[in-house]
Amino acid sequence: MNKENTHQIKPELKNALAKVLLERIPTSASQPHLQDLINILLESLSRGEIYISLDESKPPTEVKAPGWPTEHLRAIKQSGWLEQSTSPIILENNRLGWYRWDYEMKGIIKDLIKKSNQRPKLAIIEVDKDAIKSTVKLNSEQLLALESITSHNLVLLSGGPGTGKTSTIVEMLRKSLSIDLELRIGLAAPTGKATRRLQESLQSSIEELNPQVKDKFYRIPCLTLHRWLKANERGFSKNETNQLDLDLLVIDEMSMVDISLMRGVLNALPKQSQLVLVGDPNQLPPVGSGAVWNELLKSQNQEILGSSRINLSKVYRNRGQIALLAKMIREDSFNVFWNQIQNLPLSSNVKSHSQKKNSMPSFLLEKLKAKQAEIQKILSNSLETLNTVNTYPATINNPEFDNTIKKLLKTLEELAVLCPRRFGLWSVEHVHQALLGNSLEEGVMHWPEGTPVICGENQQELGLSNGDIGVIFGSNNERRLIFRVITEKQTLEPKLIHPSRLRKVDPAYALTIHKSQGSEVNDVVLLWPDDSYICDQQIKQDKRNENYDKSLMYTALTRAKNKFDLILPEAQSN
Repeated sequence: MNKENTHQIKPELKNALAKVLLERIPTSASQPHLQDLINILLESLSRGEIYISLDESKPPTEVKAPGWPTEHLRAIKQSGWLEQSTSPIILENNRLGWYRWDYEMKGIIKDLIKKSNQRPKLAIIEVDKDAIKSTVKLNSEQLLALESITSHNLVLLSGGPGTGKTSTIVEMLRKSLSIDLELRIGLAAPTGKATRRLQESLQSSIEELNPQVKDKFYRIPCLTLHRWLKANERGFSKNETNQLDLDLLVIDEMSMVDISLMRGVLNALPKQSQLVLVGDPNQLPPVGSGAVWNELLKSQNQEILGSSRINLSKVYRNRGQIALLAKMIREDSFNVFWNQIQNLPLSSNVKSHSQKKNSMPSFLLEKLKAKQAEIQKILSNSLETLNTVNTYPATINNPEFDNTIKKLLKTLEELAVLCPRRFGLWSVEHVHQALLGNSLEEGVMHWPEGTPVICGENQQELGLSNGDIGVIFGSNNERRLIFRVITEKQTLEPKLIHPSRLRKVDPAYALTIHKSQGSEVNDVVLLWPDDSYICDQQIKQDKRNENYDKSLMYTALTRAKNKFDLILPEAQSN
């Protein structure tokens, strides 16, 4: 199951690449086995993974030649492809990868390890220890994170949902500002959705701070990494010669950061600046190439990073069966998870449903229609206020309008429908086709009022990022899209935008699991079109990328705060 079907590598490209390698470095080694390895490497790259393990006993989907992995390892060693100075492939510890990406990844890890050994600016400032002592009760892991802010120039904070990452970040920043109130701090995440959630989470957690620190906290800029780096068609305007004016940068949702973005950050961040990286290692790898976060957390790097790497394991938010199943995915085999799904108690906040895959579940469509009706009711009750302020694209400073937006956003955050695929059965497109019919292809001006929409590209001039969710309001020439944007004053404010201003906009009744990263909602419904869970079809299961499927399921499951519905295909009778 790929991220999205559009990312699947065409067989012609795989064959052409193998042919070029064979022409450049002729070999007598088994060509079918080498072709398998090329296919696996390319498919892995399409999932953001730059390495494949030749220790895995289960053959990946792309394997056609017999004898995995022994014969494949023998073929690549005999090929001569690893011995040439111009070879594009490397093999280390039975891990195969592309030389280019391996070179970039190793450079990033080397620079980050070097940064972890530097003393931070805060370490050389004399302070009153009582003044910076935390007034919040922290566990031993969180206390280690708090100590690290004055001892390491690189801090890695990992943990799953509900482990207190947000409260730990707040305390780390509070301590930093208590030492130096003029510290130049920046907050960042890979997507607009994750950035808004980070800012809202932090600002809702600072009520106990003293007024001076709280005021400074509210003014900390929170931007996407692309906005920090001033991304453009040629790359990043912020770089080695035009660096960020920051003493400390905190990056959340690190699992979504790829090699290109991480290199951009390291180039643009002054060498003496402190870097705090935060994330969940069990979520999906980035869409781009190279899962930097997962590479950093590998055992050999953990040993080198030492006390600069802190893992939060104690869960504070009780999510019932959601939390237990997430733990199973992390710590056990995927089969254990599937067995548990089939034997859930009636009282569980996780439920599985069987449905014929060629039809859309009626209860799901009813849920979505009910949500849209609720949105339409809010818009109808606020029609006079909305018409009064219908002056796009300026942000709106109107208490009644702001209250309407809060109601809309709360309604949107009550339900998320997720799909592993963008196209095909039980995909994002399938959901939208079932709800919008022919109007789906006609565009945003033809979709019903109250339809949730998603911005498909970064548009800094509008304050929008790829993945931002909005709602359609009005009709005909009065039609507008309502979004909430982060202003230059670091406040979240509503904005009315004419649909023609957006370069790409799609319906958002359903999202791919990738698009949902960085968000949390009360109720998640996941359409899971794969049927390998149904019985012990060992051969079929062996042909799948189980680790990737586990990441998909874990990411979808952990978006839910209170309830998770999993829709699975019915077993087909012979």
